[in-house]
Amino acid sequence: MSERTNHPLHDSNTLDSEYTSQPPRRRYQLIRRPRQAQPGASRNLSPKGNIVVNILIFLGFMIATQIPTAIAGSVAGYVSFFNGDSPIVFSILILLYIVASGLMAWLITWYYRKRGYERMKAIHLKDVGIDVLFFIGIRVWTTLCMIAATGIFKEDSTANDRTLMRQINKLTDFSDPMVVIALAIFLIHISFIAPYFEELTFRGIFKETIFRKLSFWWPMLISSAIFSLNHMPNNIIIFFLYGGMGAGFYMAYNRKRNIWDSYIVHMLNNASASIAIIFLLMFV
Repeated sequence: MSERTNHPLHDSNTLDSEYTSQPPRRRYQLIRRPRQAQPGASRNLSPKGNIVVNILIFLGFMIATQIPTAIAGSVAGYVSFFNGDSPIVFSILILLYIVASGLMAWLITWYYRKRGYERMKAIHLKDVGIDVLFFIGIRVWTTLCMIAATGIFKEDSTANDRTLMRQINKLTDFSDPMVVIALAIFLIHISFIAPYFEELTFRGIFKETIFRKLSFWWPMLISSAIFSLNHMPNNIIIFFLYGGMGAGFYMAYNRKRNIWDSYIVHMLNNASASIAIIFLLMFV
């Protein structure tokens, strides 16, 4: 009888001991752990290497990236002014352009990936939509500046645009294969290749090898001023035109610290100019 009365208690103690001997269940499995921040994601990283050396390298890239542009202009100019008299010279210029552009693209990309503290991240459809808005804003700005320049200085185009048009204004005979090839190289370069070189130079390399990661105003203002001077402004309004354009590119880059964003905005801007050039050559 005593065994019967003690047995339930014994069983209860046994169950309790078995329960406590088991490892406790993980009660917080449904609670998400906070994501671990990537190294350096929120730190104000400093540029790699010596700042003075980095500035000199930036200046070197600023000059060197003009070489493919000059060769593309030479291809167009040779056909425009010399009627492409020698197919051999024409072919050599094209080959020189391909080699110079390929070498510069490899060198500037390698240097940026090695010395910059941001990654060239993938772009998404939403980002492209935002980049289009940046492009529209830049076009509004440039239109307002050109209206002001026309009213005050009687300038209906920039010196940079006039230089470009002088190189190609005779390329109107589209039945000539040399004309088509020269114009295609020139427009592809200013629409797609030159924006890549300029964005890596003026936004990526300039910001990430000279300034700290969280810097904003100084790199934007200085890079935009240098970008403007690099486009030969012929009066103060044109200086602010290109400066505002550079600032727009910089803000597109800074939004997600992704050089592809500013490249898309820059490419859209230059491609719209290329379309206008084709229209002028065909119908004006």
